[in-house]
Amino acid sequence: HQPSMTSASSPPDEVELRQVSELRPFHSPGSAIHAGHDGRHVICQRNTSDGSSLFVVDTTDCGIRRELVGQTEKVTAVAVSPADSAVYTANKELLLRRWDWQTGETGSTWRSFHRSPITLLAVSEDGRRLASGSSDGAVRLWDRGNGDTRPCRGHSGLLSLLRLAAGQLFSADGHDYRVRVWSATSAELGGALEGHQSAVTGLCLMDEGRAVTSGRDQVLIVWQLSNYSRLATVPTDESLECCIRAPAGLAESLGLGAVAGGLVLTGGQSGRLKFWDLSSSRRRCLLELSRGDGGQSGGGGGGGESAEYSPGSVQCALTLGDGLLVARQAGSVELYSGSGRLEAEWCGALGEVTCVLAGPPIGDASATRLLLATDSGPFLRVFLWRPGDSADWRCRSLQLHGELDSLICCSLLPGNRLLTAAKGGRVRLHRLEVAGQSLAGVRAVHIGDLEPGHEGHVTALAATADGNMAASACETPVIKAFRITDSGPTVVAMVTRPHEKAVNCLAVSPNDTLLAAGSRDKSVSLWSLPKLRPIGRLSGHKRGVWSVKFSRHQQLLASVSADCCARVWDLRDLSCHRCLQGDHPLYDLDWLGSQHLVTVDQSGLVRVWSVRDRAPVATREGHNGRAWCIASLGDAAPAADATDEGTSGSGGHWLTGGEDGRLLLWRDATAEAVAERAEARADALAREQRLQNLLGSGRLAEALALALSLAQPSRARGIVADLVAASGCGRLDPQLVRGLDEPLQQRLLEFSAGWNSNSRTCHEAQCALHALLLVRTPQQLLAWPSVRRHLPALLAFTERHERRAQQLAACRHLIRLLAADPAA
Repeated sequence: HQPSMTSASSPPDEVELRQVSELRPFHSPGSAIHAGHDGRHVICQRNTSDGSSLFVVDTTDCGIRRELVGQTEKVTAVAVSPADSAVYTANKELLLRRWDWQTGETGSTWRSFHRSPITLLAVSEDGRRLASGSSDGAVRLWDRGNGDTRPCRGHSGLLSLLRLAAGQLFSADGHDYRVRVWSATSAELGGALEGHQSAVTGLCLMDEGRAVTSGRDQVLIVWQLSNYSRLATVPTDESLECCIRAPAGLAESLGLGAVAGGLVLTGGQSGRLKFWDLSSSRRRCLLELSRGDGGQSGGGGGGGESAEYSPGSVQCALTLGDGLLVARQAGSVELYSGSGRLEAEWCGALGEVTCVLAGPPIGDASATRLLLATDSGPFLRVFLWRPGDSADWRCRSLQLHGELDSLICCSLLPGNRLLTAAKGGRVRLHRLEVAGQSLAGVRAVHIGDLEPGHEGHVTALAATADGNMAASACETPVIKAFRITDSGPTVVAMVTRPHEKAVNCLAVSPNDTLLAAGSRDKSVSLWSLPKLRPIGRLSGHKRGVWSVKFSRHQQLLASVSADCCARVWDLRDLSCHRCLQGDHPLYDLDWLGSQHLVTVDQSGLVRVWSVRDRAPVATREGHNGRAWCIASLGDAAPAADATDEGTSGSGGHWLTGGEDGRLLLWRDATAEAVAERAEARADALAREQRLQNLLGSGRLAEALALALSLAQPSRARGIVADLVAASGCGRLDPQLVRGLDEPLQQRLLEFSAGWNSNSRTCHEAQCALHALLLVRTPQQLLAWPSVRRHLPALLAFTERHERRAQQLAACRHLIRLLAADPAA
């Protein structure tokens, strides 16, 4: 889907590429998500190599409303007050800090008195008390009302749980697995809950003075807090990461009815949300919600077969109004309504994006499906995008059938079919089932695998336009061509050792007759389809080739390499038609028309190159780090007058992904930019003509305002000189300056700073400054952002002019004295 865009009104090499929207990661897997007191916003922690940030996310549309900045070091623990908008953070400097997540302002900062990094924080229901726990087992209680602090001594290892509730502090030791219960006011130890055989991960308070704890020892334990006794131990058949009290409205909507004491909701290794009735003698699982689709299954609750956590494992669950918010190990965040239905899903952390694809329209041409594979696990993230919209970054995470390894590359075929390749060497064919035009209706049905599969990791996939043939390559290196049928892919040809090193990329020509393969051995090979007969080899790159693409309108092939070059090859004689020299290794490319290339590189830049001039014509900053892939959304139809010399027009979109986990949506806005520049030139000419008319008619006040708006300092100075001369008093009328808008007054101040640096124009500058000081107070002037930048120069030159004026006055006095006494 490569757009061809031609515009007769734009020069051949004038291209404008604009960023439309972006998907930013806002959550790091393993870190907790906290609910705001309003039941609408959540506060998420994002860790990077440079530091940490806290994001305030609105759950209605998953929009990042605010980023709490100022974190130059790693944040080790976060807690959010359930009573107000306070957020407490602990950093590696062992400092505690209070933030306001509604305003983004930082409050007080104080020493924690801990000797080891703080790993856990907890806030009481009223927001008055704060608890902190460090990696050496030390726990401290803080009274935010009077600043009092008390230690809780008795732990011997890393804490796995810290919670303030019902006037008590619960802390779980990761060494002896006991849950100690302290008084939240006096910090006195009341007792301990002993029974777990592994780390305690969750605690929820129930009715009648009971509590429930969960752990990685695959059990739930029911406690009586009055005497710290164990009432029951319930096996769960899976390691648990969270344990909360289920919302009553959700339980009722799911048909569970009212249960005495309430229901307990758990999540962990299996990825399923389980509802437990722990009040009766049976103490069993009543209901399971399967991952993603809200599907229900009966009680019993079977866990995963492996002790390892899968990417779909539940890491955190919290109540949000009547619904639930669930974070998974893969970085996805799910919002369930009060009825148990999956309302929305977002990518809190995408991981390193290695492949982006654009699918065919769903139903009609008004919607396009976007697919991308990441390096974080066996998930395919599905997004919906409609031309004309900025983007809706709600997604659908599909874990493909039987896939446990990370996906490397994918290829879309007609008929909603999908080819995927993973690190295990498997090439699989799926059918995407789409019910309606919503993400909830997207399913991936496994059709079949390529047999025999590859022995090494699959590195590239490419399919013909009709979807009947495809090719795959692996690191061995081996290239296989296979036919795609309703029952699955079947190998028809295979080439062993097509290159000296692994094949990085494949591409099929528009007429489905040629296959191009780029390799780490610095060359590109051409093969005929379907028999994979060799045609030729293209040599010239000095490092490995990362991507190859055929041109849609000419017999050209483009390739990019880690040698910072993009080469365009003429397929008629297999010669290098053009070499475009860059300054960073290039990783992927796409054609824009037939005379331009769009590339992404190691520094995260997105560039548009002119093939004819061998130079970039547009460069945009994009990703923080390497940009791995680019895909055209195919939303621009070929122009009717497109020729081989055609150029870009407007309307095409591209999606880029990189190692920073961001997705950027770009648009070709060349025609729009040309029209904007033409309109700006016409407007400038019209205003210039009006300025000439105002000067000719002697309307100097209006002319000054227009000259300032046109940013013409020389013209404005001449008008100021005429106004000073016309005043008769050698000054600029303050009422005239008062009639200017504040932005024009600021510009007059900026121009005056420049005039004041020259002795020939300093008189006009001093007149303008004098008038500004009469109509604006010093406090108002200092509030302007440009004043502090120009103030030192203004003071220095003004003092110099004053000394020159004093010298001139002294000379004039001496001349008068000499003229008055001829004898002298």
